[in-house]
Amino acid sequence: MFTGAILMRYVCILMVLMWFAPAVPRAATEYRVAESGDNSAPGNKVEPFHAIQRAVNQAQPEDKIWVLVGRYAEYVYIAERRAGPTLAQAGDLHLQSNGRRCHQGSAQKRIRI
Repeated sequence: MFTGAILMRYVCILMVLMWFAPAVPRAATEYRVAESGDNSAPGNKVEPFHAIQRAVNQAQPEDKIWVLVGRYAEYVYIAERRAGPTLAQAGDLHLQSNGRRCHQGSAQKRIRI
């Protein structure tokens, strides 16, 4: 049977090992946005969000946001603390700012915000 001193020693060793053990990284989440989506949905492949902003608000650094083909008339605000989500779409991409086109072309590659 363990005495109090031996048990305390094992607890201390275990705490030190846990302190220096690398944290298990969180797996990146992929969110989907579609014109026909619903902002109360989980934002996955089967039940996408309706608004890009909803996906941006939900995303953490290293998460991916897939924007499906459609028209999205909204302002998207990405705070500095949210920097890191990736927006991706599988078709032609047209981004406009104040009515002026600021990006046009294929979005086969991801757009890092």
